[in-house]
Amino acid sequence: MRQDSPFGDYVLVFRDWLRENPDEARNYETVKRTLAVQHASASDYDDHTRAKTAFLDRAQTRMAAGAGLDERTG
Repeated sequence: MRQDSPFGDYVLVFRDWLRENPDEARNYETVKRTLAVQHASASDYDDHTRAKTAFLDRAQTRMAAGAGLDERTG
């Protein structure tokens, strides 16, 4: 992964946020494990991706609130 990309920056911020918020890390683990079971035999990953995106959207809001940032501007 390129370290000078916005996505790369987001991944690092998300990782650090999970490390600083063990309850959120457990929630994320639960979501990932649940989705893996629910979609293990799926022929495509659209439902899995939508469900994970829904979690990440909610997490983005909590990350921004915790950092005192407007989530639209970071």
